[in-house]
Amino acid sequence: MRTALLALLLASGPASAWEGRDLDSDAKVDIERGVLVKNGETIRFYDHGAAEYRTGRITAIAFRQGVMDVEVHDEQSGRARTLVMRR
Repeated sequence: MRTALLALLLASGPASAWEGRDLDSDAKVDIERGVLVKNGETIRFYDHGAAEYRTGRITAIAFRQGVMDVEVHDEQSGRARTLVMRR
């Protein structure tokens, strides 16, 4: 069920990035369209607060009230981050 929902979220919508926010800093983040978002995968995302691309390994994914929380280990900062993504 989660896999089907995730595939639907990634396949729908315009060709722009998948937009969201960092839960702690409230900085806008973008994940490029077509990126596989699944536990254990390493993704690249644009952090508007730092004004740079970051790389993070996904450690957990949770769905709640129409959004998806993607927990990543940010490889540049070495800290855990929760990206709240909305399509």
